[in-house]
Amino acid sequence: MILLKIVIEDLFKKILILVISLNSAVFGSDIILMNEHEYVPVNFIPYNASKTSIGINLYESSYSQYEFTGHNWFTNNLYFSGSFRPISIENDMYVKYNLNFGYARNFKSNFFENLVFNFKYQRLRYKNNINDNYKGVLYYLLLTMRIKSVWILPSYGKVDDEYKTNQYGFGILKSFKNRILLTLGINGYLNDDKDIIIPYISLRYNIWKKLEY
Repeated sequence: MILLKIVIEDLFKKILILVISLNSAVFGSDIILMNEHEYVPVNFIPYNASKTSIGINLYESSYSQYEFTGHNWFTNNLYFSGSFRPISIENDMYVKYNLNFGYARNFKSNFFENLVFNFKYQRLRYKNNINDNYKGVLYYLLLTMRIKSVWILPSYGKVDDEYKTNQYGFGILKSFKNRILLTLGINGYLNDDKDIIIPYISLRYNIWKKLEY
């Protein structure tokens, strides 16, 4: 059992190194950056990691470096999450918020936990001008895979907005003592002529862990 735990911890460290290396490669590449503040992020917490959590998402962005977020499962297959992010564009302050509803199809597997069907609404609004705003709806699927206290979270979806953007995501989540949740991941956005990849780090505090039987 101790040996297995050491192997899992070593695997998580290698995954962290891989994600960090990918982030560095992305920032050092010639990817054409679109309006990063307009895109709809994916940041998910599995039911077996936390029933209710709050925290902060960190980004390397000239618009905004942080986002406050909360996540709650009503049952083991239905959840709601929301986030709030202040954004500065050309010395003007905007407010960006997201509301997400998801339904999970659970599997009886030791590795694949569930497939989650998600609906996410986003609005970006200028504080003094109601006409200067952006709205987007993201429909996406997210697969939850688990190895002990490490979750692997790939996703793919479609943003219903003026850009008609395809979106993909990949996250690695690690639970520390069932209280602190750390996620390293990327959100990628693809359309006809421009691409963007946005790495992020998420730190959550587990308020309510699901009961184990």
